[in-house]
Amino acid sequence: MRTTTRRAPHVVRADNDSGELAEELPRIINHSASGCSAMPPTPSVEPLVPMVESRDGGLLVAQWWPGERAIGPATTAATTGIEDKLTIVLAARTHDEGGFPRVPLLVRSLTKFLAYEAVLEMLVVCPDLDVVTFQRLDALQAMRWPLRVVPDSALLSLSEDNFERVTPAEEWAVGGGRGANYRMQMLTKISVANLVRSDFYLVLDCDVLATRRTQFADLVRGGKAVYAAKPFEYERHRRTWWAAADRILQARGCVTDRRGSVIGVTPAILSTNISRGVMARVGALHSGRAWDESLFRLRLDEGLDWTEYTLYWTAACVLGLAEKLHTPPHGVELYEESAFEWGAWQEWDAARAFGDDSFVFTVIQSIGGAPPDWVAEQVEPYLKVNDSRRG
Repeated sequence: MRTTTRRAPHVVRADNDSGELAEELPRIINHSASGCSAMPPTPSVEPLVPMVESRDGGLLVAQWWPGERAIGPATTAATTGIEDKLTIVLAARTHDEGGFPRVPLLVRSLTKFLAYEAVLEMLVVCPDLDVVTFQRLDALQAMRWPLRVVPDSALLSLSEDNFERVTPAEEWAVGGGRGANYRMQMLTKISVANLVRSDFYLVLDCDVLATRRTQFADLVRGGKAVYAAKPFEYERHRRTWWAAADRILQARGCVTDRRGSVIGVTPAILSTNISRGVMARVGALHSGRAWDESLFRLRLDEGLDWTEYTLYWTAACVLGLAEKLHTPPHGVELYEESAFEWGAWQEWDAARAFGDDSFVFTVIQSIGGAPPDWVAEQVEPYLKVNDSRRG
């Protein structure tokens, strides 16, 4: 696999005393067929970021812009950060029976409630075999923002079959037996930062819905992305996940000892630079393999049960960027979670969700048992473009 580099978007220098590997954000991780290697930190404030090409030098990303049907390489047009727009990132799979049918509802809710000028483009990250399906999905073709459909192979170093070989047996019994694919999707939410051209990106799953009119300034304030600001004991995270991230990133208790507010779960607004810092730090501390394979190996060999968000927030802390690039909500929460638990969808109230201006998104968990047809029936009245109640 060949690797090229380009200048990264706007970078904030990390000021902290957390160790020798946290001097600058980020380092370079060069992916190759044989693994990865970490280059020494560059003295420049703008680091170089790897852009992975396919092994034969051909298709990297299936790219589709409104009015076009062409498939081409990922754009490399931007060499500086885009500070006044977000990139939307949707991690999706066609075999997600509870989530995939709800993609049109998500897209319609975004189109209705999220300001057009707030978004640079949308990236859909999916398995390679799903690329054409997402390209041809009517809801995405009708969407007003530019679209790129990104195969997993453009973001991860191994195929799903190879990741499965380093997945612990117990992972096949967790979360409905999702196995390697479950953690691969976690990692794509981080590694997609290598393709993001804006300073921040909004990570979504298929079961998310936008519920109120939202401007860029509602999501990013003064160069800082809003995060859910949950307590350390937040029930969506486990202590073991935080402990694993601390050990992997050699964070010396940066999050686990302080026990301050932490990031929530999806939907989340992530910093492109912090995500790149996760990859760089893992690669530098666990050399010999690509960063993503290292994480799978650490789960298999040492039982370190990491998640994308515990790794992200721990990296943000150890790099000294959590408070520089994130801010807690100011009156409007990022999401409400009344339908997170199994079966909770039966008590979910669409009128409340779309009539309450105290949050931006609602989540009706796709693994919580909610039938997609039921969800569509409930939200349809609120997604009509001419619905004067919400704009």
